Amino acid sequence: MVIFKFISTLLSIYLLLCFLRIISTFARRTFGRVAEILGIICDPYIDRFCGIKIFCFGRFDLGPAISLCVLQLLSRIFLSLSRGYISPLMIAESFIEPVYSIVSSILFFLTILFVIRLVLLILRPQNPRRIPGFLENQFDISVAFLAHKISQFFTRGNPITYKSELIISTAVLIIIQIILNLVFLFFISR
Repeated sequence: MVIFKFISTLLSIYLLLCFLRIISTFARRTFGRVAEILGIICDPYIDRFCGIKIFCFGRFDLGPAISLCVLQLLSRIFLSLSRGYISPLMIAESFIEPVYSIVSSILFFLTILFVIRLVLLILRPQNPRRIPGFLENQFDISVAFLAHKISQFFTRGNPITYKSELIISTAVLIIIQIILNLVFLFFISR
């Protein structure tokens, strides 16, 4: 039993290191040498999930987030084993909670991005596809791709304005979040 608790603790520590590694990829200058060390420790594991088509949506690769879910699941399974009991329902809960958390966070983040872009579009109507600056253009390219893909599902490929794409995509993401929250609450209440 003690060995399972020890493995669970090691997995939790590794989970934290992987999370820090993912964060450090966004701010390489800030983390410097620490990011290099985290890369050596965590990249072999995280890279196994990166680039898998199921986890990729345009420029967004959810592989690193999925790698964290797997570590969380394994840590919870070993923790349950250390307590002397495990059931299929416990495994399902251990898997669903981190997946829900990550998916919910991503949906919320994308909704915020779409709303920001929609506001910028309303404030700068003269050039609806681009806003000045390199960073803003990269931001816009990612948002435009996702908005187009989401709205295309509902418009069956009929051309619509970029503003309409953003409105449809934002509404769809909000509806998905509400449904996801209701399903999760139903699952937890059982």
